[in-house]
Amino acid sequence: MTSTSSGPATNSLQTWMFVSQLQYWVVLVVVLLTLPLIVVGLLRLRRLRRSHYYHFLLGICVANLVSLSTILFDIVGPSVFPTMKDYGRYYLEM
Repeated sequence: MTSTSSGPATNSLQTWMFVSQLQYWVVLVVVLLTLPLIVVGLLRLRRLRRSHYYHFLLGICVANLVSLSTILFDIVGPSVFPTMKDYGRYYLEM
């Protein structure tokens, strides 16, 4: 089966590329907006040390901070650190 430039395969590829780029930017914006809010939440938790929920909320905020930082590093890492492209493959081959 041959595909032409105006066929359904090209349209599907363009749609997939658009959705992929849109997802990249949505995740990046959400992470960049959420990280400062979590830091503000951690700073406000310092005043609530007597609360019975302090340790619970502190654990949630720290876990969210770690997970969002990991997501941000995974998204931005390849463009910021191009030399780390094959970092994972090095340890898999050992």
